[in-house]
Amino acid sequence: MFSNKPMLLRFVLGILLPLTALAVASAAYLARSLPAQQGEIRIGALQFPVQVVRDAAGVPHLHARTDRDAFVAMGYVHAQDRLWQMEMQRRTAQGRLSEVLGSKALRTDQLMRTLGLARSASAALTHLNAAARDSLAAYAEGVNAWLREDRVLPLEFTLLDFAPEPWRSEDSLALLKLMALSLGGNFREELELDMLVRELGPRLASELHPSGVWGEIDSIRTVSVIEARFGRELIGLADDLERRLQLGGKGAGSNAWVVSGAHTVSGLPLLANDPHLATQIPSVWYLAELHGRDLHATGATLPGLPCVIFGHNRQVAWGGASMQADVQDLYVERVHPRDDQQYEYAGRWRDMQIIEERIGVRPEFPSFLRSPSAPLTWRVRSTLHGPLLSDVIEIAQFPVALRWTALDEDDTSYQALLGLNYAATWQAFAEALAQHVAPALNFVYADRAGNIGLLAAGRIPRRRAADGRLPVPGWNDQYEWQGAIAYQALPREFNPASGVLVTANNKNHPDDYPFLVSTSWAPPYRAQRIAEVIGEAVARGHKLEFADFAKLQGDVQDTQSREQTPFLASLQPQSSRQREALAVLAAWDGNSGADAVGASIYHTWLRHFQRVLIEDELRGELLFAGRSDALQSLLDSPNPAFLKQVSEGRLQHWCDDSRTAQRREDCASSALRALDSALDELGRLADPRLSGWDWGTLHHTKWSHSVFADVPLLDLLFNRVRASGGDEYTVNVAPATFSKSKGYEQFFGATYRQVIDVADWNRSGFITNTGQSGNVLSRHYDDLIARHVRLVLLPMRFDARSTAEPALWLQPAQQPRH
Repeated sequence: MFSNKPMLLRFVLGILLPLTALAVASAAYLARSLPAQQGEIRIGALQFPVQVVRDAAGVPHLHARTDRDAFVAMGYVHAQDRLWQMEMQRRTAQGRLSEVLGSKALRTDQLMRTLGLARSASAALTHLNAAARDSLAAYAEGVNAWLREDRVLPLEFTLLDFAPEPWRSEDSLALLKLMALSLGGNFREELELDMLVRELGPRLASELHPSGVWGEIDSIRTVSVIEARFGRELIGLADDLERRLQLGGKGAGSNAWVVSGAHTVSGLPLLANDPHLATQIPSVWYLAELHGRDLHATGATLPGLPCVIFGHNRQVAWGGASMQADVQDLYVERVHPRDDQQYEYAGRWRDMQIIEERIGVRPEFPSFLRSPSAPLTWRVRSTLHGPLLSDVIEIAQFPVALRWTALDEDDTSYQALLGLNYAATWQAFAEALAQHVAPALNFVYADRAGNIGLLAAGRIPRRRAADGRLPVPGWNDQYEWQGAIAYQALPREFNPASGVLVTANNKNHPDDYPFLVSTSWAPPYRAQRIAEVIGEAVARGHKLEFADFAKLQGDVQDTQSREQTPFLASLQPQSSRQREALAVLAAWDGNSGADAVGASIYHTWLRHFQRVLIEDELRGELLFAGRSDALQSLLDSPNPAFLKQVSEGRLQHWCDDSRTAQRREDCASSALRALDSALDELGRLADPRLSGWDWGTLHHTKWSHSVFADVPLLDLLFNRVRASGGDEYTVNVAPATFSKSKGYEQFFGATYRQVIDVADWNRSGFITNTGQSGNVLSRHYDDLIARHVRLVLLPMRFDARSTAEPALWLQPAQQPRH
């Protein structure tokens, strides 16, 4: 027998040891990309030393002697932990992804160059006051101080072989524009509704999308003509923004509520907030405490911006939720038949504004074959209504322009958000938000004097005609905006008698409010559930405290399902498996926790019920030809208002399948047919036995990386996935996209949670949904996921300068003069 020892020794010495040594050396090299947390670092932009103390979760507490030094330190710390995220967000807003990702990002870049977020950010900078501009400049100096250090960049930069450019003030404003884009996707709704009206006619379209009076639709439709192909392609672009860049989409919104001291243990207000955005990794938000001379605030910051967005300062606490306001309109333009740079308006031809953009496109891998290529010239055409979105597809006979408040040059939204960090009273808070333009938000408020409030802020257009649901003609002035709703006239409440204020993207004003804010509010279920839980506590004399609000943020009770309970109870099963499934639903209490079997059956049935009702009507070329993203969205996204009317017998004509002319189906038979389809699907996705159909088996939260989410092997390194509960209508919101192979994947959720006790700032808590770091090598990359899921918030420390913990000292380049 021959021994294999010499061969094994050669393998160990010749292959295994060199590979191990290479791996150790690579890990040591890349570890240099992690932030320094102790010692001293010189930064020329500082006037005085700044102490940076990081707690066990990686949350920095910045203690400076001047506000400007605090902003410099914020820029430095953001760069330490989130440089990759900041760089990709900046490139997204600028339309410069193709420079590093190649031609697959070209269409996105063309859209972003057409929208002109970077151009409008540069214009907005000139409209800010000196204090706002100085804070942005100081922040940029902090970011660039980190860039100038001889440190290894995060792994993504190594894998894609490029380095970031210096940070500029306008880059920060561009990121705020990107947030406005995430929360303002009304143009897609207009396109979808336009297609539905042509496919089904006004009556059926209004039933499928109930949103008010439809009297003006016929007159608009006679002149508003968007070519079907362009409508489909533009919707496809919106889908790409959601899937690839995690911008906007189903579920973007928030919960925010506040109660007065009359209902709390402490006798002072409690405030809660949990913004709902893409479940990306790293998180949208970054926790920090900023302490300067006049400035002392803590809460959620947005990497790329120097101030606290949601949180509290010495005197007031605040949170926010998307207002769901309609601040976008599409205008169909008439172009001169012989000159595509002219358009008709008010009976004469006008010249378009033409901007030539140059887009660099990186050649494809491998890198050693890469050679420089000439930038692509991209022409951006704009009318008085805004940029022509349809040009991103190709030149159209009837191009479509976008009017959007976030593109207004006099956007002072950052100035407003900065002002909240300093506000000490309700009056100062409201005065700061008078400068806010986009995104339109509802803010909740509480202060140490015991006051609470809810205030809408943002530029909401006043339309001369129509209501913003459909594209309108751009060649006359009939559909122009006539300024904006006056800030003082926007909905607001201060110290209501009930002592309770709740907003969850639902309608924010009574029916007799004189202005149009939106026709596309979020369903009321989350707001109703929050009010219900608080109301029950108040009714039984329970005084609320921190733990009550933290628990409510994780509530997974689906109140929407109550609307279908009587209908489901009336169904007569036609098979044993239908009988078993309906028995589970009859015993189900609406809890959509991860272990709930009833939630799996109900949500799958509801989706199939909508599909059974509408798929026979959606057969025309408009939706089926070419891309069918709009169709799939309609089929797989249950509309609760529509389904409620069907199950209550008010829209029974939808239950008849138009493809079966020989018989007439009723709603009960359609519901049972949907149940069979749902049970078949559940059997394929999970354990064939009903007992294995718990919701967490089918429903997963996915925290996706911005670039490597779908790259084999790298996705395993950068992404995170976890079974989860909740649904689109629960307070712990968890909307999901259905996939035949993966089940229900949740891409939106609570990206930040805060519960603030005004009586004692240090009894407050906050948390993000992933971790503080965007560096995959850091222990803080994903260490908050489990805590976030368990609703265990981090202490929201609000301290004076700390000397007990190790600290990083950011020192001025020269010794300060006193």
